[in-house]
Amino acid sequence: MQYFKHMVDKRKTSDKMGRPRHEFTADVIPILEGVPDPGTVTQMCEALGIGSHVFYKWLGEEKEFSEAVLRVRARADDQIENAFFNRAKGYTTTVIEEKLDKDGISHALSKDIHMAAEPGAALNWLKNRRPDEWRDKKVVEVEGSHVDLVTKAVQELGIDLDD
Repeated sequence: MQYFKHMVDKRKTSDKMGRPRHEFTADVIPILEGVPDPGTVTQMCEALGIGSHVFYKWLGEEKEFSEAVLRVRARADDQIENAFFNRAKGYTTTVIEEKLDKDGISHALSKDIHMAAEPGAALNWLKNRRPDEWRDKKVVEVEGSHVDLVTKAVQELGIDLDD
Protein backbone atom coordinates (compact mmCIF):
# COMPACT_ATOMS: atom_id res chain seq x y z
CA MET A 1 0.00 0.00 0.00
CA GLN A 2 2.98 2.28 -0.03
CA TYR A 3 2.50 5.16 -2.37
CA PHE A 4 6.07 5.42 -3.59
CA LYS A 5 6.72 1.72 -4.18
CA HIS A 6 6.31 2.23 -7.93
CA MET A 7 9.00 4.94 -7.86
CA VAL A 8 11.51 2.53 -6.34
CA ASP A 9 10.70 -0.02 -9.07
CA LYS A 10 11.09 2.68 -11.74
CA ARG A 11 14.48 3.63 -10.31
CA LYS A 12 15.90 0.20 -11.08
CA THR A 13 15.50 0.80 -14.82
CA SER A 14 16.50 4.46 -14.72
CA ASP A 15 20.00 5.71 -15.43
CA LYS A 16 19.80 8.24 -12.59
CA MET A 17 21.56 7.46 -9.35
CA GLY A 18 20.55 8.38 -5.81
CA ARG A 19 17.31 8.36 -3.91
CA PRO A 20 13.99 8.55 -5.76
CA ARG A 21 12.38 11.96 -5.50
CA HIS A 22 9.10 12.10 -3.65
CA GLU A 23 6.96 14.63 -5.42
CA PHE A 24 3.61 15.47 -3.92
CA THR A 25 0.51 14.52 -5.94
CA ALA A 26 -3.17 14.53 -5.06
CA ASP A 27 -3.06 10.70 -4.89
CA VAL A 28 -1.39 11.01 -1.49
CA ILE A 29 -4.49 12.47 0.22
CA PRO A 30 -6.80 9.39 0.02
CA ILE A 31 -3.97 7.16 1.22
CA LEU A 32 -3.31 9.46 4.18
CA GLU A 33 -6.99 9.67 5.07
CA GLY A 34 -7.27 5.88 4.85
CA VAL A 35 -4.73 5.23 7.60
CA PRO A 36 -6.76 3.37 10.28
CA ASP A 37 -5.04 4.70 13.43
CA PRO A 38 -3.03 7.75 12.40
CA GLY A 39 -1.87 8.83 15.83
CA THR A 40 1.71 9.72 14.96
CA VAL A 41 3.77 11.19 12.14
CA THR A 42 5.64 7.88 11.99
CA GLN A 43 2.43 5.97 11.27
CA MET A 44 1.44 8.42 8.54
CA CYS A 45 4.94 8.27 6.99
CA GLU A 46 4.90 4.46 6.98
CA ALA A 47 1.51 4.41 5.24
CA LEU A 48 2.78 6.82 2.58
CA GLY A 49 6.19 5.18 2.25
CA ILE A 50 8.07 8.41 2.93
CA GLY A 51 10.50 9.67 5.53
CA SER A 52 9.69 12.30 8.11
CA HIS A 53 11.80 14.88 6.25
CA VAL A 54 9.52 14.55 3.20
CA PHE A 55 6.45 14.62 5.45
CA TYR A 56 7.48 17.90 7.07
CA LYS A 57 8.52 19.37 3.72
CA TRP A 58 5.06 18.66 2.29
CA LEU A 59 3.46 19.91 5.49
CA GLY A 60 5.13 23.29 5.01
CA GLU A 61 4.79 23.54 1.24
CA GLU A 62 1.53 21.80 0.29
CA LYS A 63 -1.66 23.37 1.64
CA GLU A 64 -3.81 20.41 0.55
CA PHE A 65 -1.49 18.01 2.40
CA SER A 66 -1.40 20.10 5.59
CA GLU A 67 -5.21 20.34 5.62
CA ALA A 68 -5.48 16.57 5.21
CA VAL A 69 -3.02 16.04 8.08
CA LEU A 70 -5.15 18.32 10.29
CA ARG A 71 -8.27 16.28 9.43
CA VAL A 72 -6.49 13.00 10.15
CA ARG A 73 -5.09 14.28 13.45
CA ALA A 74 -8.54 15.57 14.46
CA ARG A 75 -9.95 12.08 13.85
CA ALA A 76 -7.24 10.56 16.06
CA ASP A 77 -7.93 13.15 18.78
CA ASP A 78 -11.65 12.30 18.63
CA GLN A 79 -10.86 8.60 19.09
CA ILE A 80 -8.73 9.30 22.16
CA GLU A 81 -11.34 11.67 23.59
CA ASN A 82 -14.03 9.03 23.15
CA ALA A 83 -11.88 6.35 24.81
CA PHE A 84 -11.07 8.70 27.71
CA PHE A 85 -14.74 9.60 28.16
CA ASN A 86 -15.75 5.93 28.22
CA ARG A 87 -13.03 5.19 30.77
CA ALA A 88 -14.22 8.07 32.95
CA LYS A 89 -17.84 6.90 33.04
CA GLY A 90 -17.32 3.15 32.77
CA TYR A 91 -18.57 0.92 29.99
CA THR A 92 -19.53 -2.62 29.07
CA THR A 93 -17.88 -4.54 26.24
CA THR A 94 -18.49 -7.97 24.78
CA VAL A 95 -15.56 -10.37 24.59
CA ILE A 96 -15.65 -13.49 22.42
CA GLU A 97 -13.50 -16.41 23.55
CA GLU A 98 -12.81 -19.69 21.80
CA LYS A 99 -13.15 -22.68 24.13
CA LEU A 100 -12.57 -26.36 23.46
CA ASP A 101 -15.01 -28.89 24.84
CA LYS A 102 -13.99 -32.36 26.06
CA ASP A 103 -14.26 -33.69 22.48
CA GLY A 104 -11.86 -31.04 21.14
CA ILE A 105 -14.55 -29.07 19.32
CA SER A 106 -14.10 -25.31 19.40
CA HIS A 107 -16.98 -23.13 20.57
CA ALA A 108 -17.22 -19.35 20.51
CA LEU A 109 -18.45 -18.02 23.83
CA SER A 110 -19.34 -14.40 24.32
CA LYS A 111 -19.53 -12.64 27.62
CA ASP A 112 -20.09 -9.06 28.67
CA ILE A 113 -17.37 -7.46 30.75
CA HIS A 114 -18.05 -4.26 32.64
CA MET A 115 -15.19 -1.84 33.04
CA ALA A 116 -15.83 0.28 36.11
CA ALA A 117 -15.56 4.03 35.95
CA GLU A 118 -12.12 5.36 36.74
CA PRO A 119 -12.40 8.19 39.30
CA GLY A 120 -9.09 9.77 38.21
CA ALA A 121 -10.25 10.00 34.61
CA ALA A 122 -13.61 11.43 35.69
CA LEU A 123 -11.91 14.02 37.90
CA ASN A 124 -9.56 15.01 35.10
CA TRP A 125 -12.55 15.41 32.77
CA LEU A 126 -14.36 17.65 35.27
CA LYS A 127 -11.26 19.76 35.99
CA ASN A 128 -10.93 20.49 32.27
CA ARG A 129 -14.61 20.91 31.45
CA ARG A 130 -15.69 22.79 34.59
CA PRO A 131 -12.55 24.41 35.99
CA ASP A 132 -14.43 26.98 38.08
CA GLU A 133 -16.04 24.19 40.10
CA TRP A 134 -13.39 21.46 40.04
CA ARG A 135 -9.91 22.96 39.87
CA ASP A 136 -7.53 22.30 42.73
CA LYS A 137 -6.66 25.94 43.26
CA LYS A 138 -9.42 28.07 44.77
CA VAL A 139 -9.26 31.84 44.57
CA VAL A 140 -10.49 33.63 47.68
CA GLU A 141 -10.89 37.37 47.57
CA VAL A 142 -10.07 39.20 50.79
CA GLU A 143 -11.12 42.75 51.49
CA GLY A 144 -9.02 44.94 53.73
CA SER A 145 -5.43 44.73 54.89
CA HIS A 146 -3.99 41.33 55.76
CA VAL A 147 -2.33 42.83 58.83
CA ASP A 148 -5.67 44.15 60.06
CA LEU A 149 -7.37 40.77 59.50
CA VAL A 150 -4.63 38.84 61.34
CA THR A 151 -4.64 41.34 64.22
CA LYS A 152 -8.43 41.02 64.52
CA ALA A 153 -8.27 37.21 64.48
CA VAL A 154 -5.55 37.20 67.16
CA GLN A 155 -7.58 39.55 69.38
CA GLU A 156 -10.65 37.31 68.97
CA LEU A 157 -8.57 34.38 70.17
CA GLY A 158 -7.53 36.39 73.22
CA ILE A 159 -3.81 36.41 72.48
CA ASP A 160 -1.83 39.43 73.66
CA LEU A 161 0.68 40.52 71.02
CA ASP A 162 2.46 43.02 73.29
CA ASP A 163 4.33 40.36 75.29
